Amino acid sequence: LGDAKTGAGAIPAKRRLFLTGTPILNRPIELYPIIRSAVPGAPTWFSYAKYYCAGHKTRWGWDVSGASRLDELQDWLRSTFMVRRLKKDVLKELPPKRRQVIELPANGAQDAIDDERRARQAQQATVEDLRAAVELAKASDDPAEYTAAVEALREGARVAFSEMARARHNVALAKLDYVVEHLATALESGPVIAFAHHRDVIAQLHEAFPDSVVITGDTSLDDRQAAVDAFQAGKAKLFLGNIQAAGVGITLTASSHVIFAELDWTPARVTQAEDRAHRIGQEAHVLVQHLVLEGSLDAHMARVLVDKQNIIDKALDDDPPPPTPAPEPSTAKVTRDKLGELADRLTDADQAVALAAVKDLSARCDGARELDGSGFNKIDARI
Repeated sequence: LGDAKTGAGAIPAKRRLFLTGTPILNRPIELYPIIRSAVPGAPTWFSYAKYYCAGHKTRWGWDVSGASRLDELQDWLRSTFMVRRLKKDVLKELPPKRRQVIELPANGAQDAIDDERRARQAQQATVEDLRAAVELAKASDDPAEYTAAVEALREGARVAFSEMARARHNVALAKLDYVVEHLATALESGPVIAFAHHRDVIAQLHEAFPDSVVITGDTSLDDRQAAVDAFQAGKAKLFLGNIQAAGVGITLTASSHVIFAELDWTPARVTQAEDRAHRIGQEAHVLVQHLVLEGSLDAHMARVLVDKQNIIDKALDDDPPPPTPAPEPSTAKVTRDKLGELADRLTDADQAVALAAVKDLSARCDGARELDGSGFNKIDARI
């Protein structure tokens, strides 16, 4: 779509139709490339970021990771170019999902949780110090000093992230016994879909449940389809999948119970993984459970994910508030006499064509989540 701020390199076309089920992965700023390309006279990147993303300048530059005026954003999106269809609107037979965050006791895993907390604090401190060094280097007359500071930031962030990933991995391993116990209990009520992030976590779960089927990034296409077919046919009661590798492109409606042994920072990936069970053919309410250890980063991530999903829902899907009555037209601009003069210019043929067009327009419904029940998007209520 070209550069997000300038729109440079955008696709040259007279008409553009953008189709996506996840227009926002994390935050409203991610919508801007589509807005810039799809809306004539779209606001500038800075205007959009400041107004809808709580954009503000920090010592490190502009922070546009927030969200603001989401009701207005949804109103503007629907009144300009967005047609938003939800499963509950176009697939009436598809039941809703329920989400639960289950905090497991930290007994026996407290050392791993403490190590994870220290790694997180060290990561934040390291990155902050290195960013400060970059800012100081900007004032230097020696370009090499700035280049070295940027490279140190890049390398330091990589090392800190690796240490954080190691600590988080250890926490995932530390809670495996709890996950196995929870899965065993859940399987007594029917088939279960379980997702995790690390391969060895999935491998140990498979060892605990040898009759399960597995899909990771290492699974071939043939084996992938065979695993899905076996689960759908009831030959396996437990499906184990990597969140990214098994989170898209497959249907697992044989189960309505989804359990996450680990989480992903991106809510859209979690939602996509949930939707393996929440598809056409599902006849039961889908229960989604996130298993986290008390005091762990996963527990914090679960809360962040819920907040992000609420932001995305509010910006795109929440029922908009009832419209306020439109103000009466200003007689200073348009008078009854003026309208009469305009009407007198229309021939009978003109009036017949206009009436037919209005009738045709009002009769159409595209299945979008409209405000007034007539179709199109939110602007048709004002029309």
